[in-house]
Amino acid sequence: MFPLLLLAWVAGAYEYPNYCSKVGDEDFVQARTIPELSQEAVRLKTELVHVSTILRHGARTPAGRYLCWRGYAPQWNCDVEESLRPLLTARAFAHTRTEITDLIPPVPGDADIKAAGASDAQVADTEAHDLDLFPETATPQLMFRKHYDSDPAANSLGGTCGKGHLLAEGFEQHAHIGQLFAQYYQKNSTPLIATDAKNQIWFRSSDMQRTILSGATFLTHFIRASNLTVGGEIDLHTMDEGNDFIFPNAHACPELQQLKEDLLSSQTFAELQAKYEGVEKSIAVLTGLEDVKALWPGEFFDCIMTAVCGDEWASLPSNLRPMWLSSEVDTSDAASNQQIGSNLAGNNQMGTNQAASMRWSDAFHETVGKTSAAVNEYASYQYTWNGSRYSRAATVKFMVEFKTELCRALMKHVTADHEPAQAARILADIIPTDDLQEFYRRVVASRTSITTPFDAKKLVVYAAHDTTLLPFLASLGNEDMFDATWPPYASQMIFELHAATKDTPHLRDQPDDDDQSDDVDNQTAYFFRLIYNGVSITDRIPACSKRRVGTSDLCGLKAFFHATSWAAPSKVTALCGSPTVIPDVVY
Repeated sequence: MFPLLLLAWVAGAYEYPNYCSKVGDEDFVQARTIPELSQEAVRLKTELVHVSTILRHGARTPAGRYLCWRGYAPQWNCDVEESLRPLLTARAFAHTRTEITDLIPPVPGDADIKAAGASDAQVADTEAHDLDLFPETATPQLMFRKHYDSDPAANSLGGTCGKGHLLAEGFEQHAHIGQLFAQYYQKNSTPLIATDAKNQIWFRSSDMQRTILSGATFLTHFIRASNLTVGGEIDLHTMDEGNDFIFPNAHACPELQQLKEDLLSSQTFAELQAKYEGVEKSIAVLTGLEDVKALWPGEFFDCIMTAVCGDEWASLPSNLRPMWLSSEVDTSDAASNQQIGSNLAGNNQMGTNQAASMRWSDAFHETVGKTSAAVNEYASYQYTWNGSRYSRAATVKFMVEFKTELCRALMKHVTADHEPAQAARILADIIPTDDLQEFYRRVVASRTSITTPFDAKKLVVYAAHDTTLLPFLASLGNEDMFDATWPPYASQMIFELHAATKDTPHLRDQPDDDDQSDDVDNQTAYFFRLIYNGVSITDRIPACSKRRVGTSDLCGLKAFFHATSWAAPSKVTALCGSPTVIPDVVY
């Protein structure tokens, strides 16, 4: 059963679908509020060691230049902008200073100026002129604001927004989430981050405006609500969009193309297409498009939802606009209305006479509802197909990155609290032996010496996409992990790492049919909690649902590493193949 994102008017007011994540909506606040630990988990008396969170960007403009329906010509104007400040790195500063000064006329030295009778003030002015060549020492440091307004009419979206750009509402969503995050994790006498936010936060994003600004907004409001000092600029870590693996990318994982062809050619997918054939035909009539298949269902869903969530009602086809936009409802083509109503209501067994009396607002509700249902069902099929085979390939590189940062935090805590031999035993009990060696090498590669402490962060923030969350969650179990529903704007997954304390009851992992570990006598020293949109989903992971150790919301960390044993550096090629070379494009 797949939930529908249905629309309705109550007392003349419009209720937005949950997908929109309206900040003023009580459901949004509830779905982004971090739940308290269960009483059962509290009794374990663990300490919170580390948190990683994956954010979907906030509300945005259409991601592509679609011909959504006949006459589609929206004008999207944005109130969220980027500011830029060019800087040289400290490493580049020394040699670049020499190279640049070689290209300009020499500035007289102090001795030359003094010999000419110059004052001390003139000498200072000359030194300032020299330093102003370099942005990091220039006064003032100039900021540049980026506008998409050189020729708005020529932009893909007909206004001052770029494709897929964050809207003001998306900014507000992540500001609110950042505050909620601070309320939970910074609220008590042992906050997640006590001081110096700069050195306790790792910020990773795809190189896209909507994700970078969403993540930056989240962190800004988290830090402000926490009254933390920053101590300098926070680094943003990203990579070439064409090679990035924070979302499914066939360039980074060539095997994805073949896997997608296989799942789309299956009998199950053919049956899924047949199920929605009538809806496609009805939408073709409603939109004036002869071929809806090119957009169906994902791009048409994006067309509809950006218009609905962004209040761009006038851009909708006249037959789909809300009734309150016009005092008249076009009923000139009753036969078409009847056929549309019958097709759209087909899955509900609605009779012809009843369908004939449908108002256009009802057709609008059904259009959005059926499109949402199709998107949810298509996503559930794709990401859980063949034991989540596609999802594992789509997210394996990102999962390795995610687990590497988790291992940093784990290894830092283990080695700080235990003697080397005991630390090694604890790690070997949690992480499969071969994987432990690989992740250990990745973690220690950044250390300058054996005595250098592990550079682990308290908080890791991944500013990403719906297509980051879907395969990541599906690879841990099935469609229950993401509620068989496409992630709404500003969705959030949270992974908490907890450590046992001296007051934690002595718990031990119990072997099961899937556990080949020889050592099951160690006390469970580390636990994790997984949260998705305000709900603890830890026990939806098969290894945790068996409740071998822990509680309904805290599970032994060993279960996570065994559930993701397919994601290790040496196993990437087997799942993905070798990355393709993306040719440079010169215009």
